[in-house]
Amino acid sequence: MIRLATQQDVLPIAQVHVQSWRESYKNIIKQEILDALCVEQRAAL
Repeated sequence: MIRLATQQDVLPIAQVHVQSWRESYKNIIKQEILDALCVEQRAAL
């Protein structure tokens, strides 16, 4: 099912975003940068 995102979706979407960056850019971007990605900060955007 496809639907518009709601406020309740913000945290899970942020978690997916951060995890996907950590997995996709491993060995491409410095690990310190990936470790610094923050779900809460991403959710605040």
